[in-house]
Amino acid sequence: MIVHLHLHELKYLGIKPEECLFFDIETTGLSWKTSYLYLLGIVYYENGHWKKILWFSQRPSEEKEILSNFSQLLYEKKYLIHYNGKTFDVPYLMHKYTFYQMNQSWEHLTQIDFYQKLLIYKRILKIDGMKQKEMEQFIGIHRKDPYSGKDLITMYKNYLVSGENNLQQALLLHNSEDIDGMIALLPLVCMLQIFQNDVVGLAGTTAVNAFVDRFEIVKENVGVRDHLFQRLPGNKAAGINSGVKSVLLAELKKFRAEIRLQQAFTA
Repeated sequence: MIVHLHLHELKYLGIKPEECLFFDIETTGLSWKTSYLYLLGIVYYENGHWKKILWFSQRPSEEKEILSNFSQLLYEKKYLIHYNGKTFDVPYLMHKYTFYQMNQSWEHLTQIDFYQKLLIYKRILKIDGMKQKEMEQFIGIHRKDPYSGKDLITMYKNYLVSGENNLQQALLLHNSEDIDGMIALLPLVCMLQIFQNDVVGLAGTTAVNAFVDRFEIVKENVGVRDHLFQRLPGNKAAGINSGVKSVLLAELKKFRAEIRLQQAFTA
């Protein structure tokens, strides 16, 4: 089931729905030289609806076909959205396209990496690893899929031998929930994008007040879950608004004292 996206959510990032494509890949290893791409999932907007496609490789020789299918849709898009894709997914795919001598241009695409957008707020969010599953749990998303990427590699190898449907379904579920989870993080990314656009440059309490105002707007229109508030220290005792304001004021002072906030926004 595709996580529903509202037009105004992407608007906060300056993106029209038809311009973007969310994607995630599954491979049998980290090195493109010694592993295969066996699953690539996408979500995109077409004819007024969000669509999800999961391209699954029944055998390693189908890897090139998956790349070809993905490439056809990429030409039509302006924005490529992923979670930590700049580190792994995109370089992996670029190497695969080169290996197969397939002409795939990336220059026309603007990449939006949710991991990198959220990472600069690691200290405020107080999440150690910032892995996608950790971020999902932070906003109250709990998966049906219990498996890690490492587990999936073994499962796929077993599938190649047995062809068991339950193994294939488990692999598809993991990738599908990877994409749904990424999309579920969109309100949080939008909220922090508003913070970056409208609040940087303001000083002290003025900055915090501006952020809280924007926070409430996004919470109302986009649907940031109450779990986000509950993870902030002092929230239960002081109430949502005052709790958020006091925590952000303290954390922003720390950032400013170490000049980390400005460095993060200008990197």
